[in-house]
Amino acid sequence: MILTGSRAINERLPGFRKQPKDWDFIATPAEVAVVAQQAKSEIETHSKSRAFVLENGWIYDIEVAEPGTTAAELCDLINIFGDRVIPPLDVLYTLKLSHRYLKDS
Repeated sequence: MILTGSRAINERLPGFRKQPKDWDFIATPAEVAVVAQQAKSEIETHSKSRAFVLENGWIYDIEVAEPGTTAAELCDLINIFGDRVIPPLDVLYTLKLSHRYLKDS
């Protein structure tokens, strides 16, 4: 799974932003299935992402990297194997800009 969003920025630049309430990830369908099995509940979303509440109260907002999507290409490029990966700042910035004109982002 690839950690994105404010938590990823805070990992790269500690103290840059206040600590967010949720965790943003990009994950393969298989990784999402593992989170879904371990989650306490799922939160309905109005997007292609899925959101889960874990037993410890953390909220995971996950963009599913379906085959053929740019999210899947990013997973292939970063070459993840189930560990939490934090992209470099330039990749995080590119992801932020790519969502700039999306509704509800």
